[in-house]
Amino acid sequence: MENIFESIIQHFNKNDLITLERRGHFYTFIGISTTKINGKEYKSITYKISDINQKRVTKELIEKTYRYYKIHEEFPDINWYRREFSDEIKSRPCNKSVSIGLIKIIINTKH
Repeated sequence: MENIFESIIQHFNKNDLITLERRGHFYTFIGISTTKINGKEYKSITYKISDINQKRVTKELIEKTYRYYKIHEEFPDINWYRREFSDEIKSRPCNKSVSIGLIKIIINTKH
């Protein structure tokens, strides 16, 4: 199985658009970073949701979403994210859409 996080890092450049689940909605890729959740530091990707607001999605959430997709041939629903990444999704619910958007772009460039 490919390393989806590395593929994302190699594919995206700063200010590239991340297509979200709702057609016509985008966030902007900023770059690689780290984020803290409950005092623990995680490698992450920073994205911009507005001119004054940025968020981060963890490498773990992206990779586990991709594994789920590879096994089930569909993306997980919000309840899966609430179970598997409750602390991250609680404060960043848009990470579900961002992780799926990033992965879909990589999948579509491979075909």
